[in-house]
Amino acid sequence: MPTITELEARLNAQRDVLKGLLQSLRPTSTTDAISASAATINLVRKQPPSPEKDAYLAEAKALRGIE
Repeated sequence: MPTITELEARLNAQRDVLKGLLQSLRPTSTTDAISASAATINLVRKQPPSPEKDAYLAEAKALRGIE
């Protein structure tokens, strides 16, 4: 059974990871926002075919002005 100190260390590590994720979701500039959007689109493209994937990519293309 883990000790309280070990549990605190795990919790702190998880908190740090979550803080990093939150910071990456809050772009600090337009360039950061565009980069985050492009990264998300690339991740979606790698997913298996599905109606949701097609709808997401169509919406993303429309928002970015891509035909």
